Amino acid sequence: MHRRGSFSWIEKAYGIALRSQLEVGGIGLLRVRGHGRLWEPSHGQEGADAIIVPVYSEPQWTTMHAYQAADEANGRAWPDPIDVLALHPSQPNRWAVRSGFGQVLGAWELDSVRDATPLWRSPKDPMPPAVRLFEHPLDWLRSGCAGACILHEVWAAHVLSGIRSEVIADSERYARNLDHILTVRPTNIPTVRWHAEDMAA
Repeated sequence: MHRRGSFSWIEKAYGIALRSQLEVGGIGLLRVRGHGRLWEPSHGQEGADAIIVPVYSEPQWTTMHAYQAADEANGRAWPDPIDVLALHPSQPNRWAVRSGFGQVLGAWELDSVRDATPLWRSPKDPMPPAVRLFEHPLDWLRSGCAGACILHEVWAAHVLSGIRSEVIADSERYARNLDHILTVRPTNIPTVRWHAEDMAA
């Protein structure tokens, strides 16, 4: 990890505010090389410098104090990340994950407006607030981590299932692409059928 990857240096170099860096538990810089959707550390000249961002499956700020209270003796202040994202600072449309478990940045924003989550419900506000969706992780970080960013379109239908709010994409092209993914039945999904004679065979 580069020593220069401090809060102030990253904010000045990449426009990622301190608030965003704290929101995700801190970010850094590392030389990596990619293998498809995955990345690994590079110890030689091969690869490129990347911004490293932890990926979580649960809220940060809403759970941070609970973790601190439960594990104060161990100094633990954050839930464990399920993956680590590496993104190219000068090419925001290039990124990869370390393990493949990470599906979305800002999972807490989406979980707050799902059917089973009552956080937004109140008599005065029967519908949840709209959720912003960013196409690129760097834009999500620069926004102050407001909203969410799906890390690969293959996860879009799964990640957005059960969302009760309106989703606002950060561009018209991305909105059309998501709408196509969510409304067109993929060709690689088999037809499911049932007949009594098949079960009796």
